[in-house]
Amino acid sequence: MIRTSDNPTSSDSVDFSVAFSENVLGIDFSDFPLITDGISGASINAIMCLGNTCTVIVSTGMGSGTLRLDVIDDDTITDIYGNKLGGTGIGNGSFTTGEAYTVDKPATPTPTQTPTATGTPTVTPTPTSTATPTPTPTNTPILSTSTGYLPPSANAAIKIGSGDNNGYQTNPANAYTDNATFAVDTDSGTGTSTTYTSPQKDRHIFYDYNFNIPTGAVIQGIQVRLDAKVDATNGSPQIYVELSWDGGTTWTIALATANLSKNEVTYTLGGTANTWGRTWSAADFSNANFRARVIDVASNTSRDFSLDYIAVNVTYRP
Repeated sequence: MIRTSDNPTSSDSVDFSVAFSENVLGIDFSDFPLITDGISGASINAIMCLGNTCTVIVSTGMGSGTLRLDVIDDDTITDIYGNKLGGTGIGNGSFTTGEAYTVDKPATPTPTQTPTATGTPTVTPTPTSTATPTPTPTNTPILSTSTGYLPPSANAAIKIGSGDNNGYQTNPANAYTDNATFAVDTDSGTGTSTTYTSPQKDRHIFYDYNFNIPTGAVIQGIQVRLDAKVDATNGSPQIYVELSWDGGTTWTIALATANLSKNEVTYTLGGTANTWGRTWSAADFSNANFRARVIDVASNTSRDFSLDYIAVNVTYRP
């Protein structure tokens, strides 16, 4: 468990690199508790795993202090053969001695007042008036806010150059609600390529998120939440997501989940300080413009991908 961002830091987010002895399955947010001292509101934004190494992106919250990431073994992390981390038994694979960040964020400025002017004595017995203290204007920082996670209300399969050309062919609207009912992409894809740009891969677009972001807002980060599972783990199944700001003509870089599990897991892609490689405006999030494209990738065309929920949260400064 090592730091991979600058330390000390004043950044809104930092990265930890977690290396296991071999490829693992079953990773989720609950496996990584945050240990803080002097900091409030720290949270995990995303987990991205490649091979035996996971990158955990963490929001540093508010205040100054220290921030460490631990691994808690609750017997849900296994290798590809089902062997549990540290062996069977809760806690025997936990790791709590990793590197910590020192977070040093400037304190919020407080208003000040000008000194009170004193009266000037005169030769007459009548005292002069005392000047009234005048508060000195200060700049109050504008705090960030967010839309909260919003679901789509429309969807469409990509029917050209996208695997079976039917996307999530069964109940795609089930992905609008987090309720353990699934949109399903059965026997996904037409080939074994593990490249998300391959025309062998099934794709599906979700849109009409009904954002209400004020004109002129500064977009600071975008998070995409996916609640998903797969019928079997053979073929290293993953979901990639791209975003569009012009109705699907142009797309961002793609971000990917860790390898999916047979059990439903929540994956968060992006972060409160991650803009997916571009600068956004409020207008980019109108229903006419914003799109999220889901791409199912595995080296096995027998995989069934199940998507319970897809939602998007935008962090911005008004």
